[in-house]
Amino acid sequence: MYRAECKKCNGKKFWKVRKGKIRCQKCLYEFKPRLGRISLTRYQWKALLKWFLRCQRINAIVEETGISRYKVLKALGLVRQLMVKDIPNVFEGIVEVDETYLGGSWKNKRKQIKASQPRSK
Repeated sequence: MYRAECKKCNGKKFWKVRKGKIRCQKCLYEFKPRLGRISLTRYQWKALLKWFLRCQRINAIVEETGISRYKVLKALGLVRQLMVKDIPNVFEGIVEVDETYLGGSWKNKRKQIKASQPRSK
């Protein structure tokens, strides 16, 4: 998950002040935290992720959300980077493949295939 850091002292403890700003506990610097330097509201992020999870094209997301194409590309790039970090260890290493039956029943085969192959029992 994304954690804000102070731009001046890299502090990690803050308190809320006003208009969405936070103040660093160490150096008292006030700033507005932005994820990946992309200024989107919570509702824009929610709409963007909704359309992203529905596997929509970038142009469709731009039309539906009303966000500029550049911001959508930057935001989705950031989402993909964060998704890569959350891949569990289960998907690493050697993969074993089990037996698989390909083909189907004899009655569903095409006539050309039936003519070229002898029927096996």
